[in-house]
Amino acid sequence: MAIPRIAITTGEPAGIGPDITIMAAQQGWNAQLVAIGDIELLRERADALKLPLSLSEFDEAAPPVAHRAGELLVLAIEVQEQVQAGALNPR
Repeated sequence: MAIPRIAITTGEPAGIGPDITIMAAQQGWNAQLVAIGDIELLRERADALKLPLSLSEFDEAAPPVAHRAGELLVLAIEVQEQVQAGALNPR
């Protein structure tokens, strides 16, 4: 049976989306999880939450593999503005 690939947008960079994505990555899944967002932001938020997280760039040519706890593939989209958790920026 093929492993499904699930893409998760991290949403508003200053909101809870990155935190929820990091928390979801803490458990194993019988699917490949791919976060869509800023890889450095995810790294900073994981450190702030004191949660272990190994981040890797997503390679769409690679076949999907089941998600392992504490690891996350990221389709990197850099934020264009300074991000402060909890302080939304309309830009």
